[in-house]
Amino acid sequence: RGCKGVLVVFPLAEGLKIEVRRSMQKFETRETTPLEVVAWSKNRPAFLNRQIVLILSILGIKDAQLEKMQNAMLETLSLALHSPQAAVQMLTNVPPPRNTGGVNTEVCCLDWPRMMIALLDSGLPAMTDPFLAATLYDTRTLQLVDLMQKARIKVEKGAVLFGVAEPSVEPFLEYGQVVLQLTMWPKMDAESGCEGDAVEPPPVVTILGPVVVTKNPCMHPGDIRVLTAVEPPPGLKHLRDVIVFPVKDGPLGSRPHPDEMA
Repeated sequence: RGCKGVLVVFPLAEGLKIEVRRSMQKFETRETTPLEVVAWSKNRPAFLNRQIVLILSILGIKDAQLEKMQNAMLETLSLALHSPQAAVQMLTNVPPPRNTGGVNTEVCCLDWPRMMIALLDSGLPAMTDPFLAATLYDTRTLQLVDLMQKARIKVEKGAVLFGVAEPSVEPFLEYGQVVLQLTMWPKMDAESGCEGDAVEPPPVVTILGPVVVTKNPCMHPGDIRVLTAVEPPPGLKHLRDVIVFPVKDGPLGSRPHPDEMA
């Protein structure tokens, strides 16, 4: 059968098998097709855009707070040509390549932002090397254009994650609750991958308390939700760098949170 959707690891499953929901089945086929993985969960930087900024303003977020976030990003971009730390921070804002031709860029470090970070980490002066200087200048220009035209403002305490339904046999999460566990990779290990394997595994931080959740595109005030991140039970401890939504029924008339943001 032909299926499409998000798969999660379920430690209690017996043997090696894949279970799919009926909604994931798109068509029937007699041929045996391989499992194709398009992307996997990771902690990616989050950005606002013009639609989200407008809706946040409608919902009562003060413009001064949004301007503060914008000014912080502008300060990083202004220092990127003179400060290696600011340059690395700017390069980590570059989105990863969408098509790598089947090559695992997490290991072999083929995309240019990681290569530039590796050069900066080696101590190469940014302004004395023509290629590195030109790359940083063009990167800064592109991010300034995105900031002006699309209001692409970085959210320092934010992340772009896959959303998954709670896979527990006995659901734990109540309506309005989510589980968030983020891997806090060091800069060079996460963004370049060029310094070899880390000696110790990176720490995993459990987010607790109110969190703002939205999706892209964000077109309606209801597309932005404030949920509560809770301590994960033992059955969900293995789910990292994803946001786990509840599957329990909520109050009368409520819908699943992903559907509310649809």
